[in-house]
Amino acid sequence: MRKFVPDAQFFGFGLDTGFLSLDGSGLLEELLDYCRGEDCMPDAFGFQCFSCDYSKVSRIQTEGNISVNESGMADEPACVSRDPDILKREMALCKEILGRYGLQDVPVYVTEWNSTIWQNDLGNDTCFKAAFIMKNVLENCHGISGIAYTHLTDHSERGVIHSSLFHGGYGMFTYNGIAKSGYYACQFLTILGQEKGVIAAKGDGCLITRSKDYKRI
Repeated sequence: MRKFVPDAQFFGFGLDTGFLSLDGSGLLEELLDYCRGEDCMPDAFGFQCFSCDYSKVSRIQTEGNISVNESGMADEPACVSRDPDILKREMALCKEILGRYGLQDVPVYVTEWNSTIWQNDLGNDTCFKAAFIMKNVLENCHGISGIAYTHLTDHSERGVIHSSLFHGGYGMFTYNGIAKSGYYACQFLTILGQEKGVIAAKGDGCLITRSKDYKRI
């Protein structure tokens, strides 16, 4: 591929940070060793983080639950972590492993990210989701090249269990296009980026930016 498309950028490997944190770094190291040996190291690395605590069930059971969930599972496939800083902690582990291979300067992305892996979590339809997005993006934006929220709309669900409009779908929009709180969080983040302001102060759960015309809290 590099021979025929020399300007193409290749991502690897889409691993779930929760499983890496639980199982250890063996799988990631094995993939990195292979890429180094075959001279096919990715140009950037992507990981998934769904803020799950996989320690309470076996990996095989969790993967089975997730598979069933995609077809319309009525129960939570994996417990939500109680750690509010799980994204920061798990991405720090991934970057530490990459650093041991001399890859600390290679861009790192979170290609799939959400506060849950369940499409019927009522927290998805509340103000909690806005706070979740703001906290994690602002606290991790300097250490990660990009974060992709999963998903844009509730239409991405593979199986619909509830017919109600607000049923806990993990999209930023309902089936008929009503914007949820997560959308407005992203809109606010966009405004911060467009204003090109500077950080005037920050603390636990608080950030103040200042630009020529505005101050934002």
